[in-house]
Amino acid sequence: MYKSTHKNVVVLAIRPNYAHAIMSGEKKVEFRRNGAPINITHIVFYSTSPDQKIIGYCDVVQCVVTSPQTLWRKYGAQGGISRKDFFTYYEGVTKGKCYILKKPQRFVRPILLKDCWSFSRPPQSFAYLCENEWQRLKRKKTKRALK
Repeated sequence: MYKSTHKNVVVLAIRPNYAHAIMSGEKKVEFRRNGAPINITHIVFYSTSPDQKIIGYCDVVQCVVTSPQTLWRKYGAQGGISRKDFFTYYEGVTKGKCYILKKPQRFVRPILLKDCWSFSRPPQSFAYLCENEWQRLKRKKTKRALK
């Protein structure tokens, strides 16, 4: 019943400090080394330990793929990460991804992993959502970021 996936919506596991910065509107981009596809329309955020919950989602305006140096120059100020941590993260790679985000929606009641239909363990790189689950998440009560 839940096997049909929505290929434009992915779930990313992300550290709580970054996840909450996105949900507050403070962090406006998400950097990735690899993994998640470039043609997505929405990202759902699974906040890792100690939260261990799906806390919200946002729209993806664009995915930029280019060198880490260019990503930092263009988007570093919006990334909620220090220069040192950014370049440590991208060490050894020649290209990276930057998802430009908008309209963060934080769930009033975050979702426990045991209540997720699409997967039973936190995604390592990314996971697609089942179509029915994406429809269910969009109906959940959310609050928009004030920024």
